[in-house]
Amino acid sequence: MTRKKYFLNLVFGLIDLGLILLIVSLSLRTIIRDVEILSSLKKTQFSLQEQEENFIKLNKDYRAHLSEIKTLDMIFVDKEAPVDFLSFFEGISQNLSIKINPSLPQRSKKDVWGSMIFQVSAQGESKNFLRFLEKLENGPYLMEIFDFNLKKAKTPAGTADLVEATFSIRTYTK
Repeated sequence: MTRKKYFLNLVFGLIDLGLILLIVSLSLRTIIRDVEILSSLKKTQFSLQEQEENFIKLNKDYRAHLSEIKTLDMIFVDKEAPVDFLSFFEGISQNLSIKINPSLPQRSKKDVWGSMIFQVSAQGESKNFLRFLEKLENGPYLMEIFDFNLKKAKTPAGTADLVEATFSIRTYTK
């Protein structure tokens, strides 16, 4: 009978050991899963803190450079009503006694950025015309002059050298 007792004790001991291992194994799996979730949450929290810091820095930089951003916004012509650009253009031509005939603007569809193209015919003294081009170049708008044709105009003897020009101006729009 003692052998039977030992055998039963051994069987129950093994069953107890198996149950203990099962409970420990399930507990370890739960602990490992919870640690992984906690680690993921910590990474997410760190990422959110980093994004918050970047946002705060971006907001400070935006405020610091707001005047520059507004200035950059002003270099683009309003595509719906380019009145300011045309006023600037006509003001320069009147100050330098250059006669201009701008045509209606055309929207350029092949450019990557939005732009308008103005075809211009102009006539004036050669020295004033050079100043006119310099003022356009140094003006507040982002533009490109292309298809430039310049020729000497027929004038009576004893008058200033007049030139006639036709060119296109591409202005970039908002």
